[in-house]
Amino acid sequence: MRIVAARSTVLLKLGTRFGAAEAERLHDVAMEFSPLAQLTLDFTDVRDFHDAALAPLARTLRELRATQIVFRGLTLQQSRVLRCFGLCDGHTAYA
Repeated sequence: MRIVAARSTVLLKLGTRFGAAEAERLHDVAMEFSPLAQLTLDFTDVRDFHDAALAPLARTLRELRATQIVFRGLTLQQSRVLRCFGLCDGHTAYA
């Protein structure tokens, strides 16, 4: 995971795998930089997306209600799953 931070904005560029451990790491990093105006999660390089990552990702998004979340590089299926589980609402966007 590569982290690019500037003021109250953080870009997290994820590697080729996104599982529960990576989702927990994402949570830890997001909390370290809180409060944030915007968090961009770049899934462009992710080829191995595990369902087990959804619960920790949901927890992170719930804890960042005041933060605009931007998703990059999700497949259509992944974005549908996130919407199905209520992980996307007014504070999320897709780039």
